[in-house]
Amino acid sequence: MRVFLPGLLIELTGIFVLAFGLLNDRSSFIVAGIVILVLAIAMHIHEFFRKDLHGSPAPVPEPVPEPAHGASPESVAGSQVLYTDGLVRITGDSITFLNYSLFRRSRTIVFADVDRIDVKKPGIGTGKYRIWGSGDLRTWFPLDMKRSSRDRIFHLRLNGRGMHVGFTVENSGEVTGILRKKGLIGSEEPIG
Repeated sequence: MRVFLPGLLIELTGIFVLAFGLLNDRSSFIVAGIVILVLAIAMHIHEFFRKDLHGSPAPVPEPVPEPAHGASPESVAGSQVLYTDGLVRITGDSITFLNYSLFRRSRTIVFADVDRIDVKKPGIGTGKYRIWGSGDLRTWFPLDMKRSSRDRIFHLRLNGRGMHVGFTVENSGEVTGILRKKGLIGSEEPIG
């Protein structure tokens, strides 16, 4: 395992500042030490994902090729795959977020549990710069390193339980069409 030196140096600085604050009963140094330690942890997490995405690649499902004329499309667990990319897989009855959790585990939500999906213009309030995680503890964004360059952000609202999901896809026009045909689109902001 490779040591991430900048993160380690910031971590040691945070420990030193925190220890100084505790020994001298200085709350400003204690707070500064904690902030520095949180920054170091964030840098370690960023380095982990950067290395994972660019160094030793984690397994990412390949897109399902279009079926030949007359052939049936591939299926997952008995349900037809309607769309797939490096971020999501949509079948006839569910949507799977491929890099949902910290360890890049997927999460599948069946459409029966979905109240609606709102299509929003990218902006600070809609999650344009949220690479992964939650900013408001109500909406979770699966990992997408290119979210800031996407043209639409989808907000999936569950039927009264659990954390909602904000997500992006590689081909938003195609996904919007699929979700519209399924009657899942609640609102759609004009893009452009």
